[in-house]
Amino acid sequence: GVAAFPLRFRDDVHGVLLLAGLRPFAPEDLRLMGNLANQIAFALSNAEALRRTQALAEQLAEKSRRLEGQSDELLRTSEELFSRDITLIQQQEALGKIDKLKADLLEKMSRELRTPLNRMISHLIAVLTSDEEGISPDSVEHLRAAGRIETRMSTRVVGRTREADRRRAEENDDARPNRGAPEM
Repeated sequence: GVAAFPLRFRDDVHGVLLLAGLRPFAPEDLRLMGNLANQIAFALSNAEALRRTQALAEQLAEKSRRLEGQSDELLRTSEELFSRDITLIQQQEALGKIDKLKADLLEKMSRELRTPLNRMISHLIAVLTSDEEGISPDSVEHLRAAGRIETRMSTRVVGRTREADRRRAEENDDARPNRGAPEM
């Protein structure tokens, strides 16, 4: 006899179990072979489900590794940006202090420069408004003296300003986060 049993579990068809014998199969043998075919189909479906699950697990693991790498990169970038923000805040605070010092200096210097400059302007007006014969030697001498004082004070202010600018530039160089690091 010959008997054929489908290897089917739910909607999955895996093949056919074909049996051949020298004599016909008894009904009990056919029932046992049917159960065996069902067990084989169930085992094949489970094996296929396991294979698909393993493939999905591998894909998930690969995606997880990629995301972990991206997460690390994002964390490094975030830390770098945070560090830059702190540096910028510190530089802005330093600039605010510098601006305050500059304003204070200008206020003090303008008072110190205003008096000799006003005297010089007064003598200059006196010299310019009088005729050549009416120019007093005192006015000319006061004008020269005021000019010398103004020149000395201006020279000191310029020198101090240059020195302050130099120190500020050195401090800014020292405050840079990548000072001395090679550029990429």
